[in-house]
Amino acid sequence: MVSTKQGNVISNELTFWHCTSGPMAWGGGAMPSWYQFDKGQSYLVFARNLDKVDYLFPAPSDAISRTNECRQLYRDGVLRTLDAQPLANFTITNAVWYELNRLLKDTNPSNQLYAIDVLDGMSREGWWSEHGWAPGDFLNRNQVLRALLPLVTSTNENIACRAINCFGTAPDHTNTLETFAAALINVVNESPSSNIRLNAIGALSGTHFEAVSNSLAQLLNRSDDKVRSGAVGLLAPFPRDFSEQALRAHATDESPKVRATVAEVIGDEKIANLLPTLDKLFSDPVGQTNPIPPLTLEELQAGGHIWGGDNGDVHTSAGFALLKFDVEQVGEILKTNISDKGFGLSFIRKLAPNGAEPYFPLLAKELKTHTADSEQEAAKNGFHWPLSYWLSGNFGWAWDTLFGYVSAQPREALANPKFTPMLDALQIADDPGDARTRSLYAFFLDKGLTERAIELRRGIIRRTEDKAIDRKSFNFPALLKAFDEMDKQHSLEPGLGL
Repeated sequence: MVSTKQGNVISNELTFWHCTSGPMAWGGGAMPSWYQFDKGQSYLVFARNLDKVDYLFPAPSDAISRTNECRQLYRDGVLRTLDAQPLANFTITNAVWYELNRLLKDTNPSNQLYAIDVLDGMSREGWWSEHGWAPGDFLNRNQVLRALLPLVTSTNENIACRAINCFGTAPDHTNTLETFAAALINVVNESPSSNIRLNAIGALSGTHFEAVSNSLAQLLNRSDDKVRSGAVGLLAPFPRDFSEQALRAHATDESPKVRATVAEVIGDEKIANLLPTLDKLFSDPVGQTNPIPPLTLEELQAGGHIWGGDNGDVHTSAGFALLKFDVEQVGEILKTNISDKGFGLSFIRKLAPNGAEPYFPLLAKELKTHTADSEQEAAKNGFHWPLSYWLSGNFGWAWDTLFGYVSAQPREALANPKFTPMLDALQIADDPGDARTRSLYAFFLDKGLTERAIELRRGIIRRTEDKAIDRKSFNFPALLKAFDEMDKQHSLEPGLGL
């Protein structure tokens, strides 16, 4: 506890320096503990005596133990308590267990939720070693679950769901749940709250109790599409014949949210038997023209993903699901949908390891279309970033793949008109700070495409002159100097006469 701070005050927050040798030197094995104490709240605090070795420092040779003076707060050794009643002759484990159970049985929901979270964490495998407690100081998982069991029927939905979720986090929880399955199945069948019932089903996922399967079948037919969607999301661990039948049935559900969840489950579990179903879901009109926000079309084209994708975008969910399969399984589906507005590049990228040559014209077309759209958008905003600024994700991959192919061609082959669109697409790399620009310039000189080199240099100069590119930000002089050196290496006039 720090009561006095010396020196100049530079902020209203305290900064602690823990030194073991030399001035301002850090030598501890881990960052020191900290905890924010709230006014009026009581705590159980574990700390080392002054003369005891702690996890950061050895005890000094002249250390003596003084009343109420401690060397170090024990790592994460602070727990809220119901009140400030004194404890005597308690071990660490017993003190924790005693105080958390008092909070668990309190009428204040915040105290109960706090106790549930801490009990769950302190009885999980690996939690103790991660948080620095002694290996022997742990709470028995079964004992904790028995203490939490009465709360699964709480009338407070948050408390019931939080307690129920603890039953699904135990290591090898299928075996652990055998003792508690009857109570959880009763919640599934009897709770008036659909959310609580879904959480109970989730905790029981992976078990093969007949009552669980029966309850899930009922939830799949509830009128609330959130409940149906949640039930579909729980199908995977159940026997495959049951889950596949339910997934096929709900692929035509009236709710886009449910259909999108079906696609996600098929992709996550790689259920090859349901690829025809997934193919149909990819043709779903919901999300086909533009993805549903927050994902934008540009982000999707670049390979961006849905985060927390429960927005009912069926087409997009199905597209990402297809990409999770091996190309040998979905290759024909991807080829059929290669022109999809959002997934075209992602599909080509998936197919490319098996031979990208058939797709090079498509890559060139995608690059030109994308950068043209980006330029139009930039013009509206009044500022033109270098075109290669837009080469992120799939677009960067497309440029690099196309460049690798074209640069491997002999000089005379590049005279073939089929390469003209590819060379045009590559020439979007005009960012002075991007290594692609220098590689492209060197490629043009190596292949005798001097006119293209002149065009590339002239375009960059023009852009800097009209301030579309800031010379300082993109190190324009260094780029021109590098160009001049390349010109000399190819026996050309530095600057190519510009």
